[in-house]
Amino acid sequence: SSPSLTAPLPKGPYRGKSVQEILKNPSPDLVRAFYEHVLENPEALGENDVVNAFVEWLLGP
Repeated sequence: SSPSLTAPLPKGPYRGKSVQEILKNPSPDLVRAFYEHVLENPEALGENDVVNAFVEWLLGP
């Protein structure tokens, strides 16, 4: 696995959890927040599949 997926996130609401941990058990609130983000910013999906777009969203800018 890539270090960006296994390293704990340094900031944000999921600080201290890795992307890998979050992907294993996303909360309904997290899924809803991502869904709302994509509805407001369709370019967030772009050429990505949903999983990669979700990971990019978690990692932030």
